[in-house]
Amino acid sequence: MSNNFNFTDSGYIPGNLNFDFGVEITTYNVLKGTSNDFSAIWVLNNKMYVSSSDTLTIIDLMTNTVYDWYGQTHIGRANESLDHDEVIDINVV
Repeated sequence: MSNNFNFTDSGYIPGNLNFDFGVEITTYNVLKGTSNDFSAIWVLNNKMYVSSSDTLTIIDLMTNTVYDWYGQTHIGRANESLDHDEVIDINVV
């Protein structure tokens, strides 16, 4: 089933339509890098680690902010950068 929500068709009178799509969701666009193709996502100690093809981003889940991030040209808190742009295997200690 589909509905025309433009309401521009001549003679069209919208029926009893419910536009309540559920609970509002808050979205945080905080991930670093240029890719939305993630190779790994994991959670440890209230931090979410997201690995994409060119960055490793660490999100603090308590504040929903970037805690740290690494790239080939960006040095993170550990004073290191990524060796290359293909993040495929990371060990978190």
